[in-house]
Amino acid sequence: MPHDPPMDPDLPNEFQQKSHASTVFFCLLLLAVFVTALSWSGKRGRELKPKGQAPTLEAAGWVNGEAPTKESLAGKVVVVEVWATWCGPCRKMLPHMVKLNNQFEDRGVIFIGLTSEGEDKVETIQSILQNAGAHWRNGWGAGQTIQELGTEFLPSAYVIGPNGQIMWSSADGGDLPEILEQILKQVDSRS
Repeated sequence: MPHDPPMDPDLPNEFQQKSHASTVFFCLLLLAVFVTALSWSGKRGRELKPKGQAPTLEAAGWVNGEAPTKESLAGKVVVVEVWATWCGPCRKMLPHMVKLNNQFEDRGVIFIGLTSEGEDKVETIQSILQNAGAHWRNGWGAGQTIQELGTEFLPSAYVIGPNGQIMWSSADGGDLPEILEQILKQVDSRS
């Protein structure tokens, strides 16, 4: 059997060259992990920016209280939940909203519900709210306000800051309790 001649160390050996492909792949992987971590950290704890002045919360009628006025809401953090009696996901969300209301109402957060449904649904609205333990004001016949909020899907939630600006909507994503904590911290830091 013939033996291979010894390799000359001064000549390049393609079998001994280190591949740069694995190094490039590893660097790209690290970059992807870094960018993902950076985007995650940017979504948590970021300062929420106002999206514009909230419309006046008007409705044809109200259950669980009188219509809110701009004066009664001034300086308050307000959660507006847009829902409908026929909307299954809205009704499933209601116990969660009751829990949030109980958690945040002592801290000055006001919850308000709005539906575009008319007077013919008032008894149904009252029954659903009562069965869920939702005692906050709910406006019916609020189609114009719902449109002015830019609502595209039900349920939709909005957080209005103490200055009357829309600070967050459910379309922005995120966890509502975390969003409320963030806004309350911003309010506390400015006080």
